[in-house]
Amino acid sequence: MRKIHLHGHLKKFGEIFKMDVLTAGEAIRAISMQIPEFCEALKEGSYYVIRGDRKTGYGLNVEHINELRLGTGDLHIVPAIAGRKNGGGVLKAILGVALVGAAIFFSAGAAAGLAAPIFGTVGPTWGNLAMLGASIALTGVSAMLTPTDTKTEEKSDESFSISGPSSSMAQGSVIPLVYGEVITGGHVVSAGMDIENIGRYKP
Repeated sequence: MRKIHLHGHLKKFGEIFKMDVLTAGEAIRAISMQIPEFCEALKEGSYYVIRGDRKTGYGLNVEHINELRLGTGDLHIVPAIAGRKNGGGVLKAILGVALVGAAIFFSAGAAAGLAAPIFGTVGPTWGNLAMLGASIALTGVSAMLTPTDTKTEEKSDESFSISGPSSSMAQGSVIPLVYGEVITGGHVVSAGMDIENIGRYKP
């Protein structure tokens, strides 16, 4: 038994499910059998599918949905926030439509004929071949339709009112946490300026 964690707007269907499943595809199909509305909600947006810990776990691609065993780790399905950077591409968001397609329509054993071997009585089956083609197709569709982060050069304007170096960060960027002594620029949160005629205070 392993735990399936739903995050974001998917929590309305239940935050944690305990299921005896081997892959992420089996988990999605099992939840869909109990809650038919789950698939419709899953089609909206993009998601990170993570095996293990939510922050340090392994991010699954669309071809892993039916192939990669979960082992003893938990599974997290996390909606990808629009406009948020993913920390340098460590996790790849999967389009919801591709996720449902991989889990439901291209699951192993979806059709009895796919179990027939290609050569003789043993060896790869037509189902294996179909799964390979489907995973390649879904990976391409997901890559084309899922928004990708573009790194832009940040313009650093020289400050004449505040001494020392200054830095600017794009919205959604990761802010590093530094331990120990370090020489670095600062982030100006707020600044103001008042103008007064000092000459009028002279006796």
